[in-house]
Amino acid sequence: MKIIHALFSLVITLLATGCLDHSPALPSLENQPEAAVSQFQTSLEELNEELPKESPKWDQFFTERGAIALWQQLQRINNEAQLVFSLKNLQFDQADVTDEVGAGIARHLAYYHKYQVNVLRIIGGSSPGKKLTSFDPAIGALKSLQELWLADNQLQALPESIGKLTRLQELWLAKNQLQALPESIGELKGLQELWLADNQLQALPESIGELTSLQDLWLDGNQLTCLSEKLLPWFQQINYKNTDQNPWLSPDDLPLVDFGYLMANQDNRHSWKEYENIVYFEHEIPFYVDRQLVTEQDVNDMLNDLVGKQCYRVH
Repeated sequence: MKIIHALFSLVITLLATGCLDHSPALPSLENQPEAAVSQFQTSLEELNEELPKESPKWDQFFTERGAIALWQQLQRINNEAQLVFSLKNLQFDQADVTDEVGAGIARHLAYYHKYQVNVLRIIGGSSPGKKLTSFDPAIGALKSLQELWLADNQLQALPESIGKLTRLQELWLAKNQLQALPESIGELKGLQELWLADNQLQALPESIGELTSLQDLWLDGNQLTCLSEKLLPWFQQINYKNTDQNPWLSPDDLPLVDFGYLMANQDNRHSWKEYENIVYFEHEIPFYVDRQLVTEQDVNDMLNDLVGKQCYRVH
């Protein structure tokens, strides 16, 4: 009887201590890492202004991402005005790593060299994994920047902080994947050259018309069909503009607007609804009439401006 009792006590003890359960214990949810934890020990968020330039965090950040050559180049900067970084030196081939490396460059320059860099070029590599798809807002801190080259990448958007580069004279964005430009681009009052060729732009923001110093513009190879009428004065002042290889609206594909009918009905604003999408052409580029017709005077002013122009209606 004592033997049976002893055996029973042993079983109870083993059960209580979990020795008979060969499956692994369920981990606590509180100790679980987040699903999107970086594969690297040093994250982009750790690179802030409180880190000294000599901090091993910077070295570790670039080394982990296969960009030690770019980090060595950053360390050698000593009152240099022109900086060129080639992403072909990356040893990794993931797009997110490339974006982080680009952000690391921007943040390092923003924190330690914001007043000395005049020219910055970040050149994409030959493979998609070595091209930027985004760029860090820290770029806006480079107050002395006069030329920015981000061509030959795969940028899908620009940060609004780009508008803070008030001394910028040349902006090279050709051969990217930009579908739109930020409204802040109109703040680049000193911009003289703007390269936007070979992107996916479907429209230009009206704020771009505030670039009154612009002399050269490359828009070829985009998806533009027409421009806002508000951009006409700006467009006319530019010395050189390349607009080839865009699916511009063509007069051959549009019905003519009966101008006499519009003149006869200028006091009836309701009749304008069917002619909302009116376009006219300047040097083969269509501009759509985008004024707000609130009063009869609005209609009269528009008709006076359109005298002598052939107007078309978008289907």
